[in-house]
Amino acid sequence: MNLAFVTRAIGAAQLALKAHAPTLLVAGGVVSMGAGAVVACKKTLQVEDLLADRVVELERVQEGESLQLEGYTKDVARSDRIKVYTRAGLSLGKLYLVPGVLFVGGAALVFKGHHMMIQRNATLAIAFTALKEAFDKYRQRVVAEQGVEADQRFAHGYKTVATTDPATGELVVSTTNEWEDNDDPYNRVFRQGESSLWKRDLGLNQMLIASQQRFAQERLMRKGILWLSDVYESLGFEVNDISRVVGWRVRTLHDGTKDIPVVDFGLNKPHPLDSELAKEHAIYLDFNCQGLIVGGKIQKAIEASRS
Repeated sequence: MNLAFVTRAIGAAQLALKAHAPTLLVAGGVVSMGAGAVVACKKTLQVEDLLADRVVELERVQEGESLQLEGYTKDVARSDRIKVYTRAGLSLGKLYLVPGVLFVGGAALVFKGHHMMIQRNATLAIAFTALKEAFDKYRQRVVAEQGVEADQRFAHGYKTVATTDPATGELVVSTTNEWEDNDDPYNRVFRQGESSLWKRDLGLNQMLIASQQRFAQERLMRKGILWLSDVYESLGFEVNDISRVVGWRVRTLHDGTKDIPVVDFGLNKPHPLDSELAKEHAIYLDFNCQGLIVGGKIQKAIEASRS
């Protein structure tokens, strides 16, 4: 037998089990709870027969008390009833022991899988936040040393292309960008085909974006949270998975004051392609999204990692 092959197979199986552990725990828990419910239903059919003897005993106690037999006082009758109820409780406990174990064990598995998933999501969120903050600091250093235009060129893949005008023979230098290859997770181009609210008038488009930016700031101040997906919808963009978990959030500082972030769509930021986009009545938008604002335990883990 090839021991190396066996070792690799065991390692692969352990990796698969670890990767799918939350799913397996939740699935196993649901199956166990379902089995417990089924067994409990079947056991319920036996309750009447199980308690038949206890009912007879209670009737005898009642009869003895009603006949006022010598020495059979109310205290004795009460004691006998407690004994009957105790035996009935023990019998029911034994009857429902198996379904109870199945149901409680299944619930424990579900909670364990949920807790494990929260821990993993928190770890991923912290890693994402740290990476985003490191990238933002890198861009700040580029701006400080090279300027805003260099930062935009490096971050968004602007390219300077030199071509020869066939009519005049002169060398023409232009700036281009492959929007389809843009890796920025937040920015968008407000233009025909991408926004349902786009108009064939650059001034109207600028007014719409400016008004939606003011509305977004007011919404953040009113609700304390603003999702990037809400901003996308207000501008006629399609919502994606990233936009549903990132955005802006009002924080309460230790002294009780509110830290309200400024919502900026990047409408007034200069970009190398502003002149080319203006010809299409299009506008490049660079949202200053804070990052993940998923809330709950994950949000607390993110904030704890920053402190």
